[in-house]
Amino acid sequence: MEKAHIPIAMLGIVLLNAVTGGCVPSHTKVFSNGNKFYGVEATLDVYGFSLGNDQVSQASIWIVDRGDGQPSSVSGIQAGWNISPIDYKDSNTHFYVAGPDKDCLNMECHGFRKTSSSITPGDVINPVSNINGKKQHITLRLFKAYEYWLTCDKSTGDWHVHYGFNGPPQPVGYLPKSLLPKLINKPVEISFGGLVSHRKPQRSPPLGGGRLPATTLAASFSDLKVIDEHGNKFVVNINLPARVSPIACYFLSTIDPKKSRFFYGGAGCDD
Repeated sequence: MEKAHIPIAMLGIVLLNAVTGGCVPSHTKVFSNGNKFYGVEATLDVYGFSLGNDQVSQASIWIVDRGDGQPSSVSGIQAGWNISPIDYKDSNTHFYVAGPDKDCLNMECHGFRKTSSSITPGDVINPVSNINGKKQHITLRLFKAYEYWLTCDKSTGDWHVHYGFNGPPQPVGYLPKSLLPKLINKPVEISFGGLVSHRKPQRSPPLGGGRLPATTLAASFSDLKVIDEHGNKFVVNINLPARVSPIACYFLSTIDPKKSRFFYGGAGCDD
């Protein structure tokens, strides 16, 4: 019997060396104004699939420090939608927030401070997009809050999460800065993309909408933005480096500069 393992496929548009408290290098034009950036925002199409307990599919935005490159040294915050029967005991699509370690998911994350009375990390997202028709979407914003531009924040430097379903993002809650010391005043990665995992003999699951990014029917990320220390938003309107899985059933497009959008996905396969 084959030993069980979990290969991971990740598609990401990655902005390297965006700084949470320092100067951003000017090798990427849209970030060459010398501003400091403290957050990220994007709109994601949302999909649903019937997955098994050994399959996970998600689309997210990440702000992470990769440490020395070993998985155990990675720390950060992420938010998006996911389908993970092993976590939720169902195959619905959920809004999720994850923190600095593998045990920090949604309200099970001991440090997450919920501020919304109507939105909770882990909520089911319904309806989801029709793969041949109308798209549903969520808009996410992750950012470090500072009192001089977010006056209602009583704990300067905490990492806030905003979420909106088919509308503008609303405050959900925050992770205290004490839980994310590696994101203080140092270069980090900001990523937009998808991730799937599975345990053999299950096949790798669909990613995005399950379509290759050959048409606009595929899943997309759009309205990509970074946020500076004053809360100003800057559109990501050029192509960025990409990290693409070696598994040949997942692909992504370049960024459309006019719409700040890219497409990604795949149906999954037996790898």
